[in-house]
Amino acid sequence: MSPLFSIVMPVLNGGAFLERALRSVLAQAGEDTEVIVVDGGSTDGSVAVIEALLRPRSGRNGECKNGGGAGEGAQGACDGGLAREEPGDGGVLTQRRGDAETQGFYPHLCDHWVVAKRGRNGECKNGGGAGEGAQGACDGGLARGEPGDGSVCTQRRGDAETQGFYPHLCDHWVVAKRGALWCSEPDGGQSAALNKGFARARGRYLLWINADDLLLPGTLDRARAHLRAHPGCSWLAGNLVYIDAQDRVLRVARDGRWHDWLYRHAPVRVYGPTSIFSRELFERVGGFDESLHYLMDTDLWLRFKAVGARFDRLPHYCWAFRVHGGSKTAADLRGAADPRMLEERARVYAKNGLRVTRAGLWQQRAWRLLNGCYARAWWESRRYCDPLLRPRSGRNGECKNGRGAGEDAQGA
Repeated sequence: MSPLFSIVMPVLNGGAFLERALRSVLAQAGEDTEVIVVDGGSTDGSVAVIEALLRPRSGRNGECKNGGGAGEGAQGACDGGLAREEPGDGGVLTQRRGDAETQGFYPHLCDHWVVAKRGRNGECKNGGGAGEGAQGACDGGLARGEPGDGSVCTQRRGDAETQGFYPHLCDHWVVAKRGALWCSEPDGGQSAALNKGFARARGRYLLWINADDLLLPGTLDRARAHLRAHPGCSWLAGNLVYIDAQDRVLRVARDGRWHDWLYRHAPVRVYGPTSIFSRELFERVGGFDESLHYLMDTDLWLRFKAVGARFDRLPHYCWAFRVHGGSKTAADLRGAADPRMLEERARVYAKNGLRVTRAGLWQQRAWRLLNGCYARAWWESRRYCDPLLRPRSGRNGECKNGRGAGEDAQGA
């Protein structure tokens, strides 16, 4: 059975924030949730963090902790099986140790797989040699991770030679603990990493979270409840919390329901990773434009709108956006946007036929004032900042030192 949600996290040198970001996802990822981490070849220790958090929990003597039968279609999947993906056909086969029996592969039922993805005729898709230590890793190798010890090895077809496995040298995916997989290799940037992760996803609904942000508690529970009550919904949009490097709430932002007239001459008001959308809708518009570095999400929302999609507003704070010096959009929040961002914004609007007018922007602002969004955001910003520190407000009135964005804000 396919998962309900697939969450993709693009990473490149995630630094001090990656562990908090990934834990915020894993803390609420249930049996119906798939977590996919796409690392762009980090050199700062991010891969070690990913390995540590997604390492499968082995049972006694290394057996799979999932226990019991994994289902007739996946028999032997936990029994020391070797897994690989056949190039080109998209199918995945498993091979049981000691015989050549093949059967269906269900990565959500077991938790210690490495799936080797190869190019045409089995050659490494990166081209050239993969390095002495990884010889044969792309040459039709069968790969798996040993449960529990975190190591990964490859076995060459036709012999029993094993060697080190280097996922950053070829397009390999490590399927780690139940419902999670990751890879580390150079990519074309955030948009390319998101497309790569969503192409691998099996969930009915897709969302992403950046490696320096947080998925706020209760988000998936609220989304599940809404989707059960509205099974025809293809797009959800939630609300946003701004946090600092210590997870303290700076301020909040919220918005209302969809109205066509609001977006005729102004951009769609959706806060990045607060958005949860169906895989069918994402594939219908062709995914992210990989030429975009800043406004790939704005471009996606405009293309959703163009095919007739309209979001349902989820009245919940879903995403904690971290404001820090390393964020590529931090300057825009300070009112000093990178000229490249301004150029890209103009290009996205022109590409999607959107003519933004001053009247259209003021119309949106007036509506948010009338429907109470500004008032509630102001009140809740004060509520979630430490009352003792309210007089020390920062720019635009945000609290400079407030409460954490975790459990204390989940009911907002």
